[in-house]
Amino acid sequence: AQEAAGIAKMLQELQKPSGAGGAASTGTTLSNGLVVSNSDVEGNGSDFMSMVNTVLDRSGVNASSTNTSVFGTPTFSDNQYALQILRGLDVSELTPAQRIRVLEMISQAGADREITRDEARSVLNEVNRLSPGERPTFLA
Repeated sequence: AQEAAGIAKMLQELQKPSGAGGAASTGTTLSNGLVVSNSDVEGNGSDFMSMVNTVLDRSGVNASSTNTSVFGTPTFSDNQYALQILRGLDVSELTPAQRIRVLEMISQAGADREITRDEARSVLNEVNRLSPGERPTFLA
């Protein structure tokens, strides 16, 4: 029982965004059940990336591939490609409300534990659309 309680506590700790010191108790509830407050997404990009990772973890999205090639080696999964895009989003010009909206898009995309290239591009395009400055379009 002690070991199970320790594992449960460890999993709960993983769900906490590092920038805010703990999961929000009030705020916007994403479709995956994670509650995000404005203070969770304010500040620099690393705080937001922590929240992206928390949303992905909460949705059960990971980079590993369950498929293998003909030669028995793991194949490159859509998640691996998509996670690079999502973890590299430049949200520096977005408001907290817009950042929460982006997190919700990521939550919805990860609802099936897979994020396709098209879903990742859609999130990137939305961030670019919401950002007032010019953005490079080579990633879209």
